[in-house]
Amino acid sequence: MARTPLEADPRDLAALAEPLVLLPTKRRRLTAPNRIVYQPMEGNDAEPDGAPSEATFRRYRDRAAGRAGLDLVEAVAVSRAGRARERQLVLTAATRPAFEELVARYRRRNDATPLLVQLTHSGRFALDPVTPYPLPGTEARLLTDGDLLRIRDDLLAAVRLAYEAGFDGIDFKHCHGYLFGALLGPANRARPGWTHGGETLAERARFCRETLARMREIAPPDRFLYTVRLSAFEGIPGGFGSRDARSEEEDETRGELVAFCRMLEAAGVHLLNQTSGVPELTPLLVRQTRENPLGFFDHQERAEAMKRAVSIPVVGSGYSYASDGRNRLPGDRREKHLVALAGRALREGRVDLIGIGRQSLADPHFADKVLSGRLDEVRWDTACNRCADSLRSHRPVICHTYEGHLRRRE
Repeated sequence: MARTPLEADPRDLAALAEPLVLLPTKRRRLTAPNRIVYQPMEGNDAEPDGAPSEATFRRYRDRAAGRAGLDLVEAVAVSRAGRARERQLVLTAATRPAFEELVARYRRRNDATPLLVQLTHSGRFALDPVTPYPLPGTEARLLTDGDLLRIRDDLLAAVRLAYEAGFDGIDFKHCHGYLFGALLGPANRARPGWTHGGETLAERARFCRETLARMREIAPPDRFLYTVRLSAFEGIPGGFGSRDARSEEEDETRGELVAFCRMLEAAGVHLLNQTSGVPELTPLLVRQTRENPLGFFDHQERAEAMKRAVSIPVVGSGYSYASDGRNRLPGDRREKHLVALAGRALREGRVDLIGIGRQSLADPHFADKVLSGRLDEVRWDTACNRCADSLRSHRPVICHTYEGHLRRRE
């Protein structure tokens, strides 16, 4: 394999190229052909009804050509009221044909990578904001049991639609402050008429466990993947991973993180995907920038804690910041570029797969280039965070690295 200016260690490339059986099945697409995961990255470019637009089709056409080991379609709301933005994707009976077309176009370019769709309700950030516990200073309405059961029905309908549209599985989104993850935090206490909160994690995880059981009745778990992307620590008062209902400090024992991961494994989840933080409130926990480079190691430690807790595969996150080694992590550039750090984590057994978020926006062909030894051709993420700025401003997401490449090509 050709060497590059980054001097990639062949052992690192071999670790990234190793396939991983996600389900013991004869269906080829339920094996990840390599260890690179394209994370769900919102484009905010849907049609008014939430269907994929031509811009959406273009993005996933390019991701398909990247040939990642696993590809997670961005956060898709299970109802229009549950969107965080007017142009967020929504999976309903009306939009299902467009999602079926998205899968078909993806498969024409790539029939090997498992393609999953992340399902969400935006909770406090939704266009019709709702919250499982009081949030002073917000317009979010306090959820009732009836509200949550209606959301559950929308979610179950979306699982059926995803299965019928040809996706290989779903990601049940429990991260970044959105509704399903918010239910887990210690702030979700018991209150009159509210049966989905409580003092214990088991009480707060009731919706998740019961809904997973219903999902598995709709789409058979021996042919359909169930994954959960989880904010291991939200960094907000009463958020998941906090010491208690009033704290924003991390529980150093990580007791609830470990317990919840084991609950998910027992409930039949096939894979866990680590992340941290709430982008609107604790963005430096979510993604590394020049201001918080050492947050990369926090991601690694939390992913490793999850990996030690379960026997199912775990995806590690935060790797995009490492880029081509021109970062503020300690060490020599040859030792701290993305491929070196990712390969080492895999070889040492600290994670099973490597999650790539911003880097998949900067270069959708990233996985194919890396695995074919073409590191010198990769367009590296610059950690400018303009993609996040676009999303916060409710504009279609633009990666300046990628868009600059398209302009030069034209």
